[in-house]
Order: sequence, then structure tokens, then C-alpha cells
Amino acid sequence: MAHRAGEAWLLCPAGPVDPRALTFTAHLAPDPMCTVVVADLPDRVDDGIIEMLALAVPPGRTI
Repeated sequence: MAHRAGEAWLLCPAGPVDPRALTFTAHLAPDPMCTVVVADLPDRVDDGIIEMLALAVPPGRTI
């Protein structure tokens, strides 16, 4: 799931959002050249996670 937090996106598994990850993401400085993305992942992930993360970033304006 993708959640907007400040000037960045927080990507995390479906379910409750970790408030620490949300706070961390919301306080990151914006980057005028790039979309800032934070991935809050479980301890063990498979090799396809990068593709899944890329697909999870919502389309639209860049940051």
C-alpha cells in the first residue's frame, strides 16, 4: 500500500501503518528532482520486491 506522508510516499504491506515509519517519512526533506519513497518492509522479502515496490508508487505528480 502507498501512503502520502508529507512530501514523500510510504510503501508498506496492507494492514495497519507503523506510526514510526509514517512520522519518519513525513519529516523527510523534499527533493525537487526526484520522488522520495520510503519502503517499510517485513524482515523477510523475496527477490521480486523491487518490481512490486515500483508498481506500488502511485502515478501522478512527482515531488
